[in-house]
Amino acid sequence: MPAFDLKSTPSRGMGAIAELLRTWPGVIRSEHPTSSMVALGPLANEILKHHPLDDPLGDASPVGRLYDFGAKVLLLGVGHFRNTSLHLAERKAFRDRQARNKVGSPMWKDGQRHWIEYVEPAVNSDDFEEIGAAFETLPNRVRRGNVGAGSGLYMDQRELVDFGVEWLSQHRHVDGRLNS
Repeated sequence: MPAFDLKSTPSRGMGAIAELLRTWPGVIRSEHPTSSMVALGPLANEILKHHPLDDPLGDASPVGRLYDFGAKVLLLGVGHFRNTSLHLAERKAFRDRQARNKVGSPMWKDGQRHWIEYVEPAVNSDDFEEIGAAFETLPNRVRRGNVGAGSGLYMDQRELVDFGVEWLSQHRHVDGRLNS
Protein backbone atom coordinates (compact mmCIF):
# COMPACT_ATOMS: atom_id res chain seq x y z
CA MET A 1 0.00 0.00 0.00
CA PRO A 2 1.44 3.40 -0.88
CA ALA A 3 2.06 5.84 1.96
CA PHE A 4 -0.62 8.46 2.54
CA ASP A 5 0.15 11.63 0.63
CA LEU A 6 -1.95 14.77 1.16
CA LYS A 7 -1.85 15.75 -2.50
CA SER A 8 -2.05 12.45 -4.37
CA THR A 9 -3.81 9.83 -2.23
CA PRO A 10 -7.40 9.64 -3.49
CA SER A 11 -10.34 9.71 -1.12
CA ARG A 12 -11.78 6.22 -0.79
CA GLY A 13 -15.43 5.31 -0.39
CA MET A 14 -16.55 8.93 -0.15
CA GLY A 15 -18.01 9.42 -3.61
CA ALA A 16 -17.40 11.61 -6.63
CA ILE A 17 -18.21 14.94 -4.95
CA ALA A 18 -15.66 14.41 -2.17
CA GLU A 19 -13.01 13.37 -4.70
CA LEU A 20 -13.74 16.37 -6.91
CA LEU A 21 -13.49 18.71 -3.93
CA ARG A 22 -10.21 17.09 -2.82
CA THR A 23 -8.64 18.07 -6.14
CA TRP A 24 -10.21 21.56 -6.36
CA PRO A 25 -7.74 24.49 -6.44
CA GLY A 26 -7.17 26.03 -3.02
CA VAL A 27 -8.63 23.11 -1.06
CA ILE A 28 -6.73 22.07 2.07
CA ARG A 29 -6.61 18.49 3.34
CA SER A 30 -6.09 17.19 6.86
CA GLU A 31 -3.26 14.79 7.61
CA HIS A 32 -5.21 11.76 8.86
CA PRO A 33 -4.41 8.77 6.59
CA THR A 34 -7.80 7.03 6.78
CA SER A 35 -10.21 9.80 7.81
CA SER A 36 -8.76 12.83 6.07
CA MET A 37 -11.06 15.74 5.44
CA VAL A 38 -10.90 18.69 3.08
CA ALA A 39 -11.97 22.30 3.45
CA LEU A 40 -12.07 25.45 1.38
CA GLY A 41 -12.48 28.97 2.66
CA PRO A 42 -11.28 31.38 5.32
CA LEU A 43 -11.59 28.89 8.21
CA ALA A 44 -10.09 25.89 6.36
CA ASN A 45 -6.72 26.03 8.15
CA GLU A 46 -8.36 26.46 11.54
CA ILE A 47 -10.73 23.54 10.95
CA LEU A 48 -8.06 21.15 9.61
CA LYS A 49 -4.94 22.25 11.56
CA HIS A 50 -4.90 19.21 13.84
CA HIS A 51 -6.46 15.85 13.04
CA PRO A 52 -5.60 13.38 15.83
CA LEU A 53 -4.72 9.87 14.71
CA ASP A 54 -6.25 8.34 17.84
CA ASP A 55 -9.61 10.14 17.62
CA PRO A 56 -10.29 11.10 14.00
CA LEU A 57 -13.99 11.94 14.52
CA GLY A 58 -13.99 13.31 18.08
CA ASP A 59 -14.04 16.75 19.69
CA ALA A 60 -10.49 17.71 18.61
CA SER A 61 -11.02 16.55 15.02
CA PRO A 62 -12.18 18.68 12.08
CA VAL A 63 -15.72 17.38 12.67
CA GLY A 64 -15.49 18.58 16.28
CA ARG A 65 -14.21 21.97 15.16
CA LEU A 66 -17.12 22.31 12.74
CA TYR A 67 -19.42 21.68 15.71
CA ASP A 68 -17.62 24.44 17.63
CA PHE A 69 -18.02 26.85 14.70
CA GLY A 70 -21.76 26.15 14.37
CA ALA A 71 -21.53 24.49 10.95
CA LYS A 72 -24.36 23.20 8.79
CA VAL A 73 -24.55 19.74 7.22
CA LEU A 74 -25.55 19.25 3.59
CA LEU A 75 -26.03 15.65 2.48
CA LEU A 76 -26.13 15.38 -1.31
CA GLY A 77 -27.73 12.28 -2.77
CA VAL A 78 -27.23 10.21 0.39
CA GLY A 79 -29.08 9.59 3.62
CA HIS A 80 -28.03 9.82 7.23
CA PHE A 81 -26.11 6.54 6.96
CA ARG A 82 -23.36 8.70 5.39
CA ASN A 83 -23.63 11.52 7.93
CA THR A 84 -20.13 11.73 9.44
CA SER A 85 -21.35 14.17 12.09
CA LEU A 86 -23.18 11.30 13.77
CA HIS A 87 -19.79 9.72 14.53
CA LEU A 88 -19.09 12.83 16.61
CA ALA A 89 -22.35 12.10 18.44
CA GLU A 90 -21.02 8.56 19.13
CA ARG A 91 -17.85 9.99 20.63
CA LYS A 92 -19.74 12.50 22.76
CA ALA A 93 -22.25 9.88 23.94
CA PHE A 94 -19.70 7.26 24.93
CA ARG A 95 -16.44 9.24 25.39
CA ASP A 96 -13.70 6.87 26.50
CA ARG A 97 -16.07 3.92 27.02
CA GLN A 98 -16.13 3.05 23.31
CA ALA A 99 -14.31 -0.04 22.12
CA ARG A 100 -11.02 0.81 20.44
CA ASN A 101 -9.27 -0.77 17.47
CA LYS A 102 -5.55 -0.98 16.84
CA VAL A 103 -4.94 0.14 13.26
CA GLY A 104 -2.01 1.19 11.13
CA SER A 105 -1.25 3.12 8.01
CA PRO A 106 1.76 3.78 5.83
CA MET A 107 2.69 7.45 6.18
CA TRP A 108 5.52 9.73 5.13
CA LYS A 109 7.70 10.91 8.00
CA ASP A 110 11.01 12.71 7.56
CA GLY A 111 10.87 11.96 3.83
CA GLN A 112 10.57 8.19 4.32
CA ARG A 113 7.70 5.74 4.32
CA HIS A 114 6.87 4.43 7.80
CA TRP A 115 4.18 2.13 9.12
CA ILE A 116 2.45 4.09 11.90
CA GLU A 117 0.23 2.23 14.37
CA TYR A 118 -2.40 3.90 16.50
CA VAL A 119 -5.55 3.04 18.42
CA GLU A 120 -8.84 4.70 17.53
CA PRO A 121 -12.46 4.36 18.67
CA ALA A 122 -14.58 1.75 16.92
CA VAL A 123 -17.38 3.29 14.88
CA ASN A 124 -20.80 1.93 14.03
CA SER A 125 -23.17 3.61 11.59
CA ASP A 126 -25.80 0.84 11.57
CA ASP A 127 -28.38 3.03 13.34
CA PHE A 128 -27.59 6.36 11.68
CA GLU A 129 -30.65 6.18 9.38
CA GLU A 130 -32.83 5.60 12.45
CA ILE A 131 -31.23 8.54 14.28
CA GLY A 132 -31.72 10.76 11.23
CA ALA A 133 -35.36 9.69 10.83
CA ALA A 134 -36.03 10.49 14.50
CA PHE A 135 -34.29 13.86 14.14
CA GLU A 136 -36.41 14.67 11.09
CA THR A 137 -39.60 14.22 13.13
CA LEU A 138 -38.68 17.36 15.10
CA PRO A 139 -40.17 20.50 13.55
CA ASN A 140 -37.99 22.60 11.27
CA ARG A 141 -34.77 20.62 11.87
CA VAL A 142 -34.08 19.29 8.37
CA ARG A 143 -34.77 20.90 5.03
CA ARG A 144 -35.22 18.54 2.10
CA GLY A 145 -34.95 19.67 -1.47
CA ASN A 146 -33.68 19.02 -4.95
CA VAL A 147 -30.09 19.85 -5.78
CA GLY A 148 -29.61 19.56 -9.52
CA ALA A 149 -30.97 16.18 -10.53
CA GLY A 150 -30.47 14.80 -7.01
CA SER A 151 -31.76 15.37 -3.52
CA GLY A 152 -30.31 17.15 -0.53
CA LEU A 153 -30.76 17.29 3.25
CA TYR A 154 -29.70 20.45 5.09
CA MET A 155 -29.45 20.78 8.88
CA ASP A 156 -27.63 22.40 11.77
CA GLN A 157 -24.74 20.14 12.79
CA ARG A 158 -24.79 21.04 16.50
CA GLU A 159 -28.54 20.34 16.78
CA LEU A 160 -28.07 17.01 15.00
CA VAL A 161 -25.07 15.95 17.11
CA ASP A 162 -26.72 16.94 20.39
CA PHE A 163 -29.86 15.03 19.38
CA GLY A 164 -27.69 12.06 18.35
CA VAL A 165 -25.95 12.01 21.75
CA GLU A 166 -29.32 11.75 23.53
CA TRP A 167 -30.68 9.18 21.06
CA LEU A 168 -27.57 7.00 21.32
CA SER A 169 -27.57 7.20 25.12
CA GLN A 170 -31.11 5.80 25.13
CA HIS A 171 -30.91 3.29 22.27
CA ARG A 172 -27.39 1.91 22.03
CA HIS A 173 -25.11 0.08 24.45
CA VAL A 174 -21.53 1.29 24.79
CA ASP A 175 -20.35 -1.87 23.01
CA GLY A 176 -22.38 -0.87 19.94
CA ARG A 177 -25.39 -3.16 20.43
CA LEU A 178 -28.83 -1.59 20.16
CA ASN A 179 -30.98 -1.61 23.31
CA SER A 180 -33.99 -3.88 22.98
